[in-house]
Amino acid sequence: MVGALWGKASWRGRLPVAIGAGRAGRGQRGGRGRGPRRGSGTGWAGAPWGPGIGTPLSVARVTPLSRCQVGGGPGTGFNVNVAWTGGVEPPIGDVEYLTAFRTVVMPIAHEFSPDVVLVSAGFDAVEGHLSPLGGYSVTARCFGHLTRQLMKLAGGRVVLALEGGHDLTAICDASEACVSALLSVELEPLDEAVLQQRPNVNAVTTLEKVIEIQSKHWSCVQRSAAGLGRSLLEAQEGEGAEAETVSAMALLSVGAEQAGPDLLPR
Repeated sequence: MVGALWGKASWRGRLPVAIGAGRAGRGQRGGRGRGPRRGSGTGWAGAPWGPGIGTPLSVARVTPLSRCQVGGGPGTGFNVNVAWTGGVEPPIGDVEYLTAFRTVVMPIAHEFSPDVVLVSAGFDAVEGHLSPLGGYSVTARCFGHLTRQLMKLAGGRVVLALEGGHDLTAICDASEACVSALLSVELEPLDEAVLQQRPNVNAVTTLEKVIEIQSKHWSCVQRSAAGLGRSLLEAQEGEGAEAETVSAMALLSVGAEQAGPDLLPR
């Protein structure tokens, strides 16, 4: 799937994203700029977000060099390529894509804060597309859950346009899952095994490198580094524990302020 997020900026104000089994985008210019609109994009399949709109966020099986392509000029930092390396064994599937969204795609997209999300929806990464057309094992239902995550951006203003694929059954199933998410239909839950599975070592290595590169431009991804190897359940538990700690610290701070300086420990 390929797309672009647009927001409060000029034509250069975009953060395109591509996630898939094809070639990731190269460093075209993008950036916040000035003007009425600003945007960004997201996608998952065999191409960058699209010609002429920059290609910031890519998750794809491409060369390691593409990870270092972060844009140029005023668009430096607005090219984000997540280039899977190591082949298709162990497989790249739901866990790896969801981990990429959790640690890179969504944190950067939230920090960018688009006004609308445009997605060119291609499904080469869906199971059923054999290598070299695909070779990944992402399920159709996973695309529905990825779409549901994108709806947390831009007040839910998300547009999907079918980009293609090579297996009609896979295209139909994945498209149905995405449309169901857009219509706020209850999605088929992910398997418990997927929630408990940790991303494979090749995916973790890729994401570590991406975070190392992108942390120079997006501070939000620095927090993700420590939890890359976690399962989705472990990550949720860790985020819950962190939220409780922050709440407890906030309550202590409020209590100390209300107690006054004379009651504070010296």
